[in-house]
Amino acid sequence: MKNRKYILRFSLHVLYWALFFGALFVFTDFKAFNINFFTIDFPITLFYSYFTAYVLIPYFFPRNRYLYFILSLLVLSMVLSYIRLTNYNYLYYSVYQGSLDETQHKFSFAQLVLNAKDFSFGLLIFLATKFTRNWITSEKDRLEFEKEKTESEFRLMKSQIDPHFLFNTLNNLYSLSVVDPQRTSPVIKKFWGIMDYLVNECSVAEIPLEKEIKLISDYVELERIRYSERLYFEFNVTGEMNSKMIPPLVFFPLVENCFKHGSSNDPGQPWIKLYLEETRDGLRFTASNSLFNSKDPVDSRPFEQSEARLQERLGALLPGRFRLKTDRFRDMYIVKLEVLLQ
Repeated sequence: MKNRKYILRFSLHVLYWALFFGALFVFTDFKAFNINFFTIDFPITLFYSYFTAYVLIPYFFPRNRYLYFILSLLVLSMVLSYIRLTNYNYLYYSVYQGSLDETQHKFSFAQLVLNAKDFSFGLLIFLATKFTRNWITSEKDRLEFEKEKTESEFRLMKSQIDPHFLFNTLNNLYSLSVVDPQRTSPVIKKFWGIMDYLVNECSVAEIPLEKEIKLISDYVELERIRYSERLYFEFNVTGEMNSKMIPPLVFFPLVENCFKHGSSNDPGQPWIKLYLEETRDGLRFTASNSLFNSKDPVDSRPFEQSEARLQERLGALLPGRFRLKTDRFRDMYIVKLEVLLQ
């Protein structure tokens, strides 16, 4: 596998230079296709490009020594330009003239600079191609990382819901087995259905909306066991729900919070009202619950933490497709969630 990777990489480099010099020959009407190209231009261009890309840049850039890099590049280009001019003249005079004038080794600074532009052009194209490819690869890796991060955050958020729900339900089952053993069996069946939903259904991107509605209804029925007749509950659904798909566990945390921050702390007559309605471009879910009307100031931290978790969770499930609004009063807490369906 490793050898195949190196062979592929080598083949891509060969293909790149073949395309580059092929385009150069066509652009110059094949005037650059001569003995000087194979003996001087080609080796110098390759050395200049690879030495800069794999030696100078890796050495100076991580150390933020950009000025030293520029100076090194200028010195290297002048040296290569001198070698190129010297050998150009040597080949020309030795092959075609038969003698070499000593003055042909003397060059002005302007000649060196102008001569360096040829292989410098090759360097610029090579670096542009290399770093564009590196950027595309890094961007692909970044997107893959973001996807994995979102998926792991979703799994973490789901795991944060399950223990609290599991604890409450098991506590309800224990209470029911003591008070009314005959009702335990159907309740266990509901509990099994909910756990099957959490374990199996939540692994997909979207589920039918009616499954989420059934989950909420079954969950409330299990929670009402420990409240008996104290809890007043409403769940109204209006509109067409059968054909809609949503990410799993979108509305369920709002219902769970009604019990966690409302009814469980109310020793009197708690109430919970849920409304799910179809809108022009999606769904609107409203969850309201009573708060224990105490003379003591209401601690806002649990509500703020819950709202922050909801925002984070919904941002992962429905990026840019939801609006969440909360209102908290002394005796009532209201959450409105609008979901834009695709």
